[in-house]
Amino acid sequence: MNISKAIELGKQENWIDACSRVNPSDSKQWYIMLTDRDKKSYILVNDDEVPLTSEDLNSFVPILKEVGLKAFSVIF
Repeated sequence: MNISKAIELGKQENWIDACSRVNPSDSKQWYIMLTDRDKKSYILVNDDEVPLTSEDLNSFVPILKEVGLKAFSVIF
């Protein structure tokens, strides 16, 4: 899910959950999965369709706030 679209859908309260998971290709990196009201999951990507990844889970907090979520889970 493109971050711009995710923010737009977040304003409509479309997201019910978010979780951060370990990147399968790099165990030091994390990525975000959003779940919508229809229980469909999406990997959060930038405007170039590249998944947003980080080694620091705290860096996701402002992004998830902007998407309209107040909490997220971490899955190892």
